[in-house]
Amino acid sequence: MANLAKYISENAMKCSVCAENWEEAVRAAGALLLDSGSIKESYIQRCVDTVKTEGPYMVLTKGIALAHTRPGDDVLEEAISVVSLETPVEFGHKENDPVKLVFLLAALNDNSHINVLMELAQKLSEGDMREKLQHIDDAKELYENLVK
Repeated sequence: MANLAKYISENAMKCSVCAENWEEAVRAAGALLLDSGSIKESYIQRCVDTVKTEGPYMVLTKGIALAHTRPGDDVLEEAISVVSLETPVEFGHKENDPVKLVFLLAALNDNSHINVLMELAQKLSEGDMREKLQHIDDAKELYENLVK
């Protein structure tokens, strides 16, 4: 998981996050990248706007969403954050709601993040990994399971 480890840091993970709805969940994931200096606040708003205009397509699989939007000058470095929600939220996806894990991707251009997304998809498809990740309540353990 070489590329995934470059994108995800332990500081960009938080467990037992309280969110009333999908927008608060996306903003919580965005706040981690804002705090790390990877993005500007406008990127978070653009991610929220993308869900509002494009719908819940970013709910990738049962219980897992990957919030993102087009690259822009509000992305300072490529990164991924992850929040595990105390209580799952609805994004409006018929098959994959409710969402427990929200990843937020910040990419510098249209192509640079493709390999890391393939690695993330591979990781999420390993055995019971999706289920396991959704039940972890410690950021360090979540990080270790994702990047190793």
